[in-house]
Amino acid sequence: MQGLLKSGQVGTFRTKWLRVKGHLEYTDIHSDYYKFPQDSLRIAWIPLSKPTCLKHSSVPMTASHGPLALCRGSQLLPDYEYLAPHTEEVPLALPRSSLPWHSPSLIEEGDFIVFHNRTVHGSLVNRSGELRLSVDTRWVKG
Repeated sequence: MQGLLKSGQVGTFRTKWLRVKGHLEYTDIHSDYYKFPQDSLRIAWIPLSKPTCLKHSSVPMTASHGPLALCRGSQLLPDYEYLAPHTEEVPLALPRSSLPWHSPSLIEEGDFIVFHNRTVHGSLVNRSGELRLSVDTRWVKG
């Protein structure tokens, strides 16, 4: 994380966000910038084991589990400062953009995705019939 933030010291928020999504559930698209308006903030999305039974069952997580989806290049869109005081969670320019969305098709145990807090993201619909577990952590220059 030190390399990504180009800082000798980094810190993480005390709160970690555990996400549990059941069948046909998903996370709406949004940008964390509106809750945490810090340009040095990065988010790490970490998939957890699939809870198919009480004993440990490891990833892989596939697209059917509804993993993270990122709008590539959205962290560079204008209008973040303009909308930050409002309750909107996506920049005004997003609907007019033709930026591509990306979601990994396979996530292995130990994988994680780090992205800028201005990146517009959400999740695909969980169509697996299983719970999808993930955790978000936030990192800043310390």
